[in-house]
Formats: sequence, structure tokens, C-alpha cells
Amino acid sequence: MSDQNMPLFQSILSSSFVTKTGEESQQALDLNKLLMPHPITTFFVRVQSDAMMCANINKEDILIVDKSLTPKHNDIIIAILDGEQLVRRFIKEKDQVFLSSNGGQNLYSITEDTDFSVWGVVTYIIHKVSS
Repeated sequence: MSDQNMPLFQSILSSSFVTKTGEESQQALDLNKLLMPHPITTFFVRVQSDAMMCANINKEDILIVDKSLTPKHNDIIIAILDGEQLVRRFIKEKDQVFLSSNGGQNLYSITEDTDFSVWGVVTYIIHKVSS
């Protein structure tokens, strides 16, 4: 990926990007550094279902996933469960692990016998907000 810096405006006042002194208030923003602090272990996933809409993850969104992170309670993860790739919320209560979708309505208990692995932790969601 290229190291292209984009303008980052600190604030938007009214409908203007101009400060009180008449100068533009901006800094450089490198999206690669912001979104991928670990580029070697980062990958992208396009969402294929609406199972995580309660987490504001919609069908066709792009998830930025970091394989170097260990999931913590309430993280959103990419998991392989019984051979199927899923986006789910990682729930850990005491020594028990659950996967959740639909805002916690559907909980799936992970046991020693479950064919389960974590591919990575979702760090950012990219979705289009205009048509």
C-alpha cells in the first residue's frame, strides 16, 4: 500500500473548514498507519450476511482484522466454527467462551469438543454511508 497522507481537519465549525484566522486547520493522516498498525498480520473481510447488524456491521461492509491480537471479552472476531467462517462477538464469562450474534440474542457455547479457531480480531469497520 502507498504511504499517502490525507488531510485531517481537527474540527468542522458550521459548514466551513476555515479557522478564525482564515487558515485551514489540518494535519496529515496516513490511513495505513491508523487502520493497520500491524500490516503483516492485517487482512480484510467483506461481510456476506446481516448476522451482526446489532453491532453496526452490515452486509457488504469491509472489516479490518488483525491476526496478532488475542480476543478479549466483547471483541468482534473472525472465527472458524465447524468449518464455517463467521463474524461474531467474543464473550468470555469466567472460563467459558461464547460466540454471539444479533446483539446477544443468539449465544453459542464453545466447548473442548467444538471445532473452533479465531482468525483475528476486528479492529475497524468500513461501510458506505451514502448512496
